[in-house]
Amino acid sequence: MSLDQVIVNCLRNKNWISVLLLRSMDLFQPVLGESSNVSHLIEVSHNGIIWHEKNVEYRIMMDDFFDISTRTHVGDVPVTLVEMKGSHVSFGLYLHRIRYSILDALTVNVELGELPMRISPYHSCSLHCSNCTNEIIGQRQYYHIQEVPITTILPQNYFCPRNRIPVYPSEEELYYGLNYLVVCTELLGNGVKTIAGRRRVLCSRCKKCVGEFITRDVGVQLYADALRFVTLDSPLEFKEIFDHVTPTQIMMRLVNDGENSGPDQRRLFLKAVRPDGQLQLLHLLQSCVGRTCRMCFKSRYSWITESYLAFKASSLFRRCSFLKN
Repeated sequence: MSLDQVIVNCLRNKNWISVLLLRSMDLFQPVLGESSNVSHLIEVSHNGIIWHEKNVEYRIMMDDFFDISTRTHVGDVPVTLVEMKGSHVSFGLYLHRIRYSILDALTVNVELGELPMRISPYHSCSLHCSNCTNEIIGQRQYYHIQEVPITTILPQNYFCPRNRIPVYPSEEELYYGLNYLVVCTELLGNGVKTIAGRRRVLCSRCKKCVGEFITRDVGVQLYADALRFVTLDSPLEFKEIFDHVTPTQIMMRLVNDGENSGPDQRRLFLKAVRPDGQLQLLHLLQSCVGRTCRMCFKSRYSWITESYLAFKASSLFRRCSFLKN
């Protein structure tokens, strides 16, 4: 594996930084090793860090922004909270000095953008499996396309809330959130199969998981990254449901929804499908004590996406700042 990206999280008026090393995924060896041994691969100097891997040194210079403390008051190297998640590594460093003027000059404010939905209410389309192009839902026009109010909660919390009347999508309605669509269950045809008891929706041809039924069968949730859509004017072009959404925008949407969530909306979810067809689940738990807001991240699998790890290393603010380039 090679080191792809380095993400540094710096909170103003704090004398430490969180560092995240994003490494390329190896399907044959997804885990680097025991987390207790990872700290020995990190070398710290006052102007940066060195990551050792397979007789290769990766030098990450930070002296333009920080002076790193190389020893604590008891003489230990101040590499703290070393944690391995899948093929990626995160840890903390203490700082001797932060050059705020340089950081401010190279920082831009990033606003929360809209989800770039590509399905139009003015044109009919069919939905297909992204793996084998099998037709999941036939050609039809969705006259009412609507984004759910909070795009990162479980769809059942919106369509089947507690102590309220369920929301049943009609055959002409399409709802969407972060990486999912919700449509009427009657639209599913011979292109899908279900697993008894698990309520999973599989492609009938390649058996890839493409969605799941929502509680009480009020609708079916389809994973956007497991689907492609085709329009009548381009019958041979299989298009993605959403335009590209950056990890920054995904993280900001998760954080924005988390800050505004109520007692029943403290659990945020993002589901995706791995390259090998397995379901990937990102689970966020929010706990607020006084004015401090923390988020805990869990994953069902040891394989972690780059986006997931970017969330953990980013500060929890509605309006986030990121370095240029």
